Amino acid sequence: LPSTSLWLATLRAAEGDDIAPAAALVAALEPGSDAARDALDESRSAEGGVSGTPLWLACLAARNGAPGAIELARAMVDKGADVTIPGTQGVAGDTTTPLWWASASVEAGAGADAADLAKRLIDAGADVDAEGTYDAVRGPPLLWAAVAVRNGEETNGLALAAALLSAGADPNLRGSYGPTAVGVTPLVLAAQAAPENGGCVRLCASLLESGAAMDANEMSSLLMYRVGSSLVAVKNMLKGGRGD
Repeated sequence: LPSTSLWLATLRAAEGDDIAPAAALVAALEPGSDAARDALDESRSAEGGVSGTPLWLACLAARNGAPGAIELARAMVDKGADVTIPGTQGVAGDTTTPLWWASASVEAGAGADAADLAKRLIDAGADVDAEGTYDAVRGPPLLWAAVAVRNGEETNGLALAAALLSAGADPNLRGSYGPTAVGVTPLVLAAQAAPENGGCVRLCASLLESGAAMDANEMSSLLMYRVGSSLVAVKNMLKGGRGD
């Protein structure tokens, strides 16, 4: 089994082609064999700045919603793929890990299977604090859990956070999510959510229990953020909910 065959098949799957060829190649590998290591851990580069292992490509494909990508990535982990090897993408060569993309796929709505993939990567030794960067998002995997819960992926976002925190993820690592949330912790992101977002309330509790903290400036900013949101709501109510 040529090692490049799996890499190319997974690259094509990540680009939108049929995932079946890559899945068949993985199924044919004997766990722990030299052929399996060569195939699963080869890191190559493609046009457009994409560079990584088949597992990294499969996790990227999972984030992009490719059908079967999560199952392919899980099969690679089961066959002994090295979960710690990072990859790069984009003209800036931003570095990310398989776990980072698996966590991002939870936020993207890939469901319980995505959370399970993240847990498998963690159990296999993935660095739970490895920072990633893509577009306007920068930070550790735990940041994705906060964003997921904040954006409505409550159950799976909380499951992801629990897996990361149980494995020793640092809840005080900072990251950025868009131009208005720069250098913030997962706790700050969760605390900024609307009070009726019960998932964020539970996430805040989990983060605090794991040692998360806010400094005085963050508390002050959060207070002003919440007061500002309340004032807008009151203003809209007084105007009949027109929002102008």
